[in-house]
Amino acid sequence: MGAVFNGNSAYIVIGGLRIDGYFQSAKVTPKNDLQETTAGNVTHKQRAEGLSDYSYDLSLVMPDSNSETVALMRKLKPGTITMLEVGPKGNSTGMPRFKQEVGISECPFETVVEKKAVVFSVKCDGADVPERDGFDGDTF
Repeated sequence: MGAVFNGNSAYIVIGGLRIDGYFQSAKVTPKNDLQETTAGNVTHKQRAEGLSDYSYDLSLVMPDSNSETVALMRKLKPGTITMLEVGPKGNSTGMPRFKQEVGISECPFETVVEKKAVVFSVKCDGADVPERDGFDGDTF
């Protein structure tokens, strides 16, 4: 296999607002709460598939425009339930696609002394069954 290069062309839409122009990083974390099913005279734990879930971590640069910043902050207010769509390699035909209603659980931001950029760090947890799941083969 030759060298692989991701052109950093993520596709991210939250609450209908396209925000991939602001992203520094986007992380999709699939999870499953495995259930212990150990029974009888055994020497090792046994487990079965449990409930699945996704969490998303986004790092976004705060826009230069005040109106864009206010619009973005309204979408990122903790407690908000909204639709999130992520294409880790863009939204070209055949690329993995994740689309799910999420709950914004945290949205801290900080300004550092270097003052290169003000960055939001957004954490979201799935709030319902994904509409599109790249791990199930869903693509754009």
